[in-house]
Amino acid sequence: MVATAIAAVATLGACGADGDAFTPTREYAIGLRAEERGDGYGYVAEDALDLRVGDRVTFEMRNDGDLIHDLVVVHPDGRAIATGPAIAAGASLDLVVDFVDAGIYRLNCNVDDHLTVYGMQELVQVAEAS
Repeated sequence: MVATAIAAVATLGACGADGDAFTPTREYAIGLRAEERGDGYGYVAEDALDLRVGDRVTFEMRNDGDLIHDLVVVHPDGRAIATGPAIAAGASLDLVVDFVDAGIYRLNCNVDDHLTVYGMQELVQVAEAS
C-alpha cells in the first residue's frame, strides 16, 4: 500500500497591503518525481513548468527512488517557505505553495546528505504574472 502525506499550505508573504489573504489567480497541480540518478539524486517534473506570480501550486511528489526523500521549496531570498515530510520509496506527498514573488526558487531534499553530497536540488523560475 502506498502511503500519502499531506503537507499544510505554505504561504509566501500572502497578505496584501490591506491585510487580505492571498487569492490565487491560478490553481493547479504539478506531478513531480523524486529519484536517484547515476550521478546523484533529483526531482523530475512530469509536465512543463509555467510558474507565475499569483499561482497556487500543489506539488504532487512521488518517491520513485529506493531511499527516503522530502521536498522543501526555498524562496529566492533563502527562506524555506514550504516543507513536505520525508517519505519512503513508493510513497507520495502533496505540498501546496502560493507564489507571490518572482524569481528563482529551489526544490531541495534535506534528508541526510541528499542535497550537500548528491545535489538533490532543482531550480524553478517563477515569472511575473502576465
